Amino acid sequence: MGWFRRIFIYGLMLVGLVLIALSVTVAVAWSELPDYEALKSSPNGQAIRVHAADGSVIISLGPSYGDWIAYDDIPPVMIDAMTSIEDRRFYSHIGIDPIGIARSVYVRSVKGP
Repeated sequence: MGWFRRIFIYGLMLVGLVLIALSVTVAVAWSELPDYEALKSSPNGQAIRVHAADGSVIISLGPSYGDWIAYDDIPPVMIDAMTSIEDRRFYSHIGIDPIGIARSVYVRSVKGP
């Protein structure tokens, strides 16, 4: 068996193992998430708490209550604002941004952690 074929087979096996590990990780995380109705019926609202290094709360803002709205009721300008803040190339990749990952690797290698 040639070295190229051996590397190819080992590579496929590695990809398979990574996909299995990723699937298990997603399944475990998914099982621990609350469902949408439980989130909607939560009486807590959203609060922001700023903690000190020792764990004590410096300031607490909230809770903030609001109405749940359907996705179709969100104004397009709000959707555009959220996606542009989160990821300016949101519509040009499949969910994993290779340019962003490469930039992160470069910055971490040059500047350190």
